[in-house]
Amino acid sequence: MNWLVLALVNIVSISIGNLYQRKAMQAEDSDPIGYAIVFQFLLGFAVLLFAMVVGFKLPPIATYPLNFALSAVFYGIGTLCMFQAAKLIEASELTIIAALGSMVTIIASVIVLHENFSLQQALGVLLIFIAIIMVQKKRSLKLDRGAWWGVVGTCLFGLAVVSDVFVIKHFDPVSYAVAMCFMPGILLLCLFPRKIKVFKPIVSSGRNLFIFVFLYAIQVISYYAALGLGANASQLSPITRAQIILTVLLSAIFLRERDRLWLKLGAAILTTAGVLLIT
Repeated sequence: MNWLVLALVNIVSISIGNLYQRKAMQAEDSDPIGYAIVFQFLLGFAVLLFAMVVGFKLPPIATYPLNFALSAVFYGIGTLCMFQAAKLIEASELTIIAALGSMVTIIASVIVLHENFSLQQALGVLLIFIAIIMVQKKRSLKLDRGAWWGVVGTCLFGLAVVSDVFVIKHFDPVSYAVAMCFMPGILLLCLFPRKIKVFKPIVSSGRNLFIFVFLYAIQVISYYAALGLGANASQLSPITRAQIILTVLLSAIFLRERDRLWLKLGAAILTTAGVLLIT
């Protein structure tokens, strides 16, 4: 199979998955903390099955304890924030805000990994900021509560990527992904042990969550499979950013998120351009 086909699968799966995350959280009684914990464990089992097929290795937690701990915290709290955001704002808005994570990764890489920061990347950061302001209903620099949850969540994801780099350079990325699914879930469960009582109702009535997990797992697996078929990360990462525009379009069609649609599409195009400049 050509890796471009897998890249297309990646784009479509996460774009549709974003819709189901929003649908899962739209109910008034949906519990973002409970959903975040269940999501992490379900995703962990899904990715583990794939890892066992391609060859699972025990993660070197003892060798890189700080990196595993930091990534678990960043992904755990970040996932919680993103589910909180999905409850409060539209999927189209959240996917645009999520591009902020790429900017955070670049800035953190410059500080921690001493990578270069170019004028082109600075322009990309500016475009992403403009896009985020464009989709704000207040049309001001003041973000609403849901947007702030999304900003914090995606920034934590961006920091996690930098922490991941230290381990992935020396270890199988698929097996590492398994650890980074389960460990954040364990962390959240330790922080919110009483949430275990909501697991049963979430699982019994969580059709949208199960579909989101399934599609998210396809996105993860297709990404790594494309790399295995010869794609370069520098090629694959920009291509998969098409999911920003596709999510906005699908949200308008299936979730009826048509308020300020042309503005959202413009913001999605700006965001995609900004991410391309950054990467």
